[in-house]
Amino acid sequence: MIENKFSIAKNAGLLIEYNIENGPTPLRDVISDNVYIKNFNMLQENNLIFVDQITTLDKNYLLSIEEMELKRYTKLISTKRMSQEHRKSYERIIIDLSCSKISFKIKTQIRDNMLALDEIYNLKGTILLPATILPEKGATIVSRLTRGKFQNRTVFGRVIKTNVDSKIIYFNHFETLTDDFEKNIILRKCEGCELGTLNAEVFKKEVKSKCLIIERIDSTFLLSPNRWNKQHHSKRLQKNTYYYEGISANFYDEALRYNYAFNSNIIEHRLDNGRMIQYEVPISGDNIDKYLAKGNRYNISYQQIKRIKDRIKLDSSNNIHVYIDGSVIDNGSENIKSIFGITIYNDKERLIDKYFSTIEQWLTSTKAETMAFFVALLLINEDKNFIIYTDSSNVIKNYELLTNKWLSTTTRDILKFDKNNALWFSIKEILDSFTQQLDVIKVKSHSNNKLHNKLDEEIRGWYDMEDRLANTLVIYNTEQYKFPIMWNNYIIEMNLRRFIRLLTRTQGLEKFLNLNRNWRYRLLDVKWEIVFSYINKQVIGETTYKTDKFICKQKRMKIQRLIEEIPTIEQMKKSSYEIYQDFKCVFCYKKKEDFHHVWTCRHNRKILKQIIKRTIDKLIRLLKEYGATVDENKILTDINKFDIFFPKFRKDKFNFIDLIKGIFPKQLYDYIEKLEVIGKKNIVSLGTELLQYVMDETKQHIWLPRCEKLKIIEKRHGITEKDKKKSDSNVGKEKQEDILQRPINLFGRYEDLEGVKEYILFGKEILDFTVVVNRVGKI
Repeated sequence: MIENKFSIAKNAGLLIEYNIENGPTPLRDVISDNVYIKNFNMLQENNLIFVDQITTLDKNYLLSIEEMELKRYTKLISTKRMSQEHRKSYERIIIDLSCSKISFKIKTQIRDNMLALDEIYNLKGTILLPATILPEKGATIVSRLTRGKFQNRTVFGRVIKTNVDSKIIYFNHFETLTDDFEKNIILRKCEGCELGTLNAEVFKKEVKSKCLIIERIDSTFLLSPNRWNKQHHSKRLQKNTYYYEGISANFYDEALRYNYAFNSNIIEHRLDNGRMIQYEVPISGDNIDKYLAKGNRYNISYQQIKRIKDRIKLDSSNNIHVYIDGSVIDNGSENIKSIFGITIYNDKERLIDKYFSTIEQWLTSTKAETMAFFVALLLINEDKNFIIYTDSSNVIKNYELLTNKWLSTTTRDILKFDKNNALWFSIKEILDSFTQQLDVIKVKSHSNNKLHNKLDEEIRGWYDMEDRLANTLVIYNTEQYKFPIMWNNYIIEMNLRRFIRLLTRTQGLEKFLNLNRNWRYRLLDVKWEIVFSYINKQVIGETTYKTDKFICKQKRMKIQRLIEEIPTIEQMKKSSYEIYQDFKCVFCYKKKEDFHHVWTCRHNRKILKQIIKRTIDKLIRLLKEYGATVDENKILTDINKFDIFFPKFRKDKFNFIDLIKGIFPKQLYDYIEKLEVIGKKNIVSLGTELLQYVMDETKQHIWLPRCEKLKIIEKRHGITEKDKKKSDSNVGKEKQEDILQRPINLFGRYEDLEGVKEYILFGKEILDFTVVVNRVGKI
């Protein structure tokens, strides 16, 4: 990754989340030397380094092996089970550090050597697995009650059923028969208590239970990622009584209590254990703080969005109408600009506020529309219904995908999005957290929707004052995509596989252009997109996964022409010098037959001029076929001025030899593009057809007759196919001179994948980076 300039974005939020105040206490500082040495291999193999990895949050008790499976930074989370040998090693550590075999309470003298006692700032890597992951009937769960007079109590139970639409879970209440700190829990099905008898009575037609608890599914968690998640339980003591080895009720109670506090932003109060309970009141978080950077005094977008959200909250309307739009101008140039806008109205169409912002990197109209949608979601208040209007099909499509109740959108699915996938991770997380009404309505582009058209007009007006707008700084910090992949410090905002493929192809093109034989094309502007389309041209009915001998042969011949390695006499001398050392051009018998001479030989000049004339006629016919209204005389006059139709080879300019090789000049592409009516995709198709026509014509009228003539000459000299396959016995002087006289052209070399950088920053075509470099080099 490092070699190819890939990196992983830093997640400042994650560092804060798992930071341990005053520094972590290493295990070797509290374990006796003898025990530490004996168990060193076990600690190392299971990635156990700090005290916080094997203790409860308050550092009063050691964790059991089963409880450590829920720790993010131990290898148990992936290996699922600790070996028997390692279990014995861990038992020795428990004996060394604890004073109780039942609760694993840490010895007082050892606890005094630990840092940051009774101070809890995060869950220290503890993972709580929501019941939504595996809501199977009979799975054992733990929940923190969110309402009623028993609010904040931790209860255990077994799943009866879940309602995904309502986001609630029904479960039988199970009471604990063991002490909260004991490392083995015994749960017995409750026969009825004040927690669930009323629910059982109300829902008796739907659910059979004597003590039924109905709770929010997002506040209900599985006991373990690997155990007790099925209806069948192997350790059943008696009817409706079950044994859970190696876990304590205190472990879950503590984890749920602090998880609630941190999610409610109580963490800002720097709590210790003694002050924890008094803050157990709902404190709503703000998505703006989570997903936007505050920037600096020159960037006030964060403050603007905060202010707008407050104004929406103060408005008396229940329904808020949000119009979003975005656009790009000067796409593909260094003057590219992109602005998105949001206007907010109440029920009476009275303007509440508006917001406009610029964006940087990966500039497209789709990115602008997506950013507008993202900011609109940040403005949503819980007590109001929001209706968002957009004309972006991409936004509508992805929104419907992410909110589909019957589909589970994974990280891999979002990484496959064509554009802005890093941003869509944040949007998905915001959408998942919503409980209020949200409607997203598609507005037909350029329709008679006056409010949306007004926004579009205002955005266009801001381009003249673009320097007055701030850039909206996004923090990519989601649970599903904690570490975005970067390239050259740019977050990759497209399908990751396609980006890697794009990178590989651009690297290959740079290497190809840096070859000595291609020095001319480092100075001339080539439309490489058409060149590669021509090389990869498929016949009707051919598919990507089908191999055709004719097509393979065609591609080989095209590549041979492109790199000037068709089997001319001079080319064959490189492998069979002893056979062809005295051979000259098969037509004129005077000059060396290299790639350029084949087409420009005095014998073929008239034929080549006729081919050029037919090629120009073919170009005019193609223009008409693709819908261009052309004045033939004017176009004929213009085309004849192009260097590409000049019959003789010139080093510093295009000529028809380049067209024979399959090179399409940017000059001709720009001329066709100015006709406007054709469209970029059609120009590529037109250029591909034209190059194919040139290949077929030159093959039929020049190359094949030349090959037939060579066969006659070879037969006259008694040269067989077997002779051609023999290697030269020695390297003659002429061959040595040929090798030594090959030019080395080092100027204008390409490096650092400039095309990819230009694509990210300015929206330019990847293969057009040669044009940019060439123009700079010519100044």
